[in-house]
Amino acid sequence: MAVVRLPFGETVFEEFDLASADAGAGKPKEILLSTLPGALRSHLAGPPPQQIVDWTSDLKPGWIGFNPFKNRLCWLDNGQTAGSFPKAVTFTGRDDGLGQFFALSVRRRPADAAPPRCYLVAVPASPYRKVQVHVVARSEPPSLTFRFERHTATMLLEYVKQGAVGSASRLCRVDEISAIELVDHKAEDPLAGALGLYVLLSWNALDQIGPRSEKMFEYNPWSADGVIIFAEHLARAGEHTRAREVLLDLEQRGLPVFSAGFRIALGLLDRYLRAGDDAFGPATGQAERLLDVLEDWARRVVFAEAITMLRVDPATEQRLRAIVPHG
Repeated sequence: MAVVRLPFGETVFEEFDLASADAGAGKPKEILLSTLPGALRSHLAGPPPQQIVDWTSDLKPGWIGFNPFKNRLCWLDNGQTAGSFPKAVTFTGRDDGLGQFFALSVRRRPADAAPPRCYLVAVPASPYRKVQVHVVARSEPPSLTFRFERHTATMLLEYVKQGAVGSASRLCRVDEISAIELVDHKAEDPLAGALGLYVLLSWNALDQIGPRSEKMFEYNPWSADGVIIFAEHLARAGEHTRAREVLLDLEQRGLPVFSAGFRIALGLLDRYLRAGDDAFGPATGQAERLLDVLEDWARRVVFAEAITMLRVDPATEQRLRAIVPHG
């Protein structure tokens, strides 16, 4: 009997004949579970995890333009969002590339004695694509679940969130959780494609990535994840001059949607700046400022979440409450 545990805790059982899977003496035995693809489809097409509804957010869900490198924080609109917390909220990615965050302020009902803690949360919705956001736990910080239009992205994100990227990569022959399937459809959904590229980078599949990271960077000028993925790919390939040049684009694009991007970007900037005072040539001062700002915000990242969630300081919260409509 094989037992497969899915990311939300569900299990799939399947009986199999071990002898038929015998690969020969001294060779590992591989068992392909025929029911797993169907189970994954049913799992992802079913209702989402039960949300905790004994809480409220006094900030309206909607698009916020946020780029700390440019000191930019502004309310854009909520015309492309549907629903209101504590129920699920659906975001449709903006076609202008602006705005990748929303504000979340969680308070129990009846109201806690303490004021609610405020967060900025990234939205992994590519232009014209939809993603659902569910708050599945009222805790500090709150726990979020995201459901993409592509089931592959939903499944991979849950594996990444639970630190089981290795498990996801080993199961990549199953279409429902194939990182390369997301990457191949990156033109249709660039942020789902970025997730696939992060997974491929995590097990150093540089040949599979090929020119795809450069296309992600070139064709999505709004994506900070595109900068980080391409720069890391260049660095691993030994193209350090180009990697340093690409990293500077973070100043225009802002922070990554995926929290893994913080660690990669910090590691690259720190390594290159330590290599010498003129590592970035005339742009060394710019790179140092980028690193300072990135380090500051990285200290506020909730790394338990695969999608960027930032604890905001009192000054930023005050600015948020001044620009975001109350729900």
